[in-house]
Amino acid sequence: MNLVRGRSWCAAAIVLALTCATGIAWSHSNGESGHSGKQGLTCNDCHSGGPTPNVFFDGPTTIEAGTTVTYTFHVKTTQPLAGMNVAATDGIQLHDDDAGTTYLSASEELVHPRPLATGAGDAGDAGDAGEAVFTFSLDAPQYAGTIQLWGAGNAVNGNKDTTGDKSNDTKITIIIDGPPAPQPEAGPPPPPPPPPPTQVPTLPPVPNPDAGATSPSKDDDGGSGCAVGATASDASTGAAAFVLLALARAVSRRRRRTSRPS
Repeated sequence: MNLVRGRSWCAAAIVLALTCATGIAWSHSNGESGHSGKQGLTCNDCHSGGPTPNVFFDGPTTIEAGTTVTYTFHVKTTQPLAGMNVAATDGIQLHDDDAGTTYLSASEELVHPRPLATGAGDAGDAGDAGEAVFTFSLDAPQYAGTIQLWGAGNAVNGNKDTTGDKSNDTKITIIIDGPPAPQPEAGPPPPPPPPPPTQVPTLPPVPNPDAGATSPSKDDDGGSGCAVGATASDASTGAAAFVLLALARAVSRRRRRTSRPS
């Protein structure tokens, strides 16, 4: 594992060394993207040895949604020439300006098509500061939020080498004033729950007319213990038998009276 990591590090170092090799063939006079600071890289990954420039964006920090707004990127330095690389939040469209101070690369980042003269030393002393100004514009998104701009400015001595140069980087946050972004459309509502199963009512049993009525239980009469022990038909039969028995006894007594001798 350590051997693999060592080889990977060596390969990366070789690529960086070749990229930053001295000579006209390896200098980026027409700009290079991917070194604005957005991806963590700047021009100092190759250039070194010169004075650090002062860099900044100039433009509004609050803009209206859906508008196109112009910005400038400034590189102040005592060096005679300067270049730049500007990138924006993913999805933000950048535009190069008509004066040709910026160029939109294939990676949708802005770079210099050629180094700009800063005018440093033109007033007399070679140590007098000058400034290179790069102009561009961007399309604001349609909804409220925030976006960012990253920029790296490289002050160079013009010797067509990477030595004696130095860059600096900065970024700004821009507030977008506009309507809130629409919420994602909700899907169809869930189906209603199925209805509960139909309850079949339990009907009381149909009484049998041929069956005699049952006597109420102890619990039915409130626990009095005075339950009737016979049905209505049994009561009628018993009354008739009692009447017949009484008549039979009366007839028997009368016969005995009449059979006695006088």
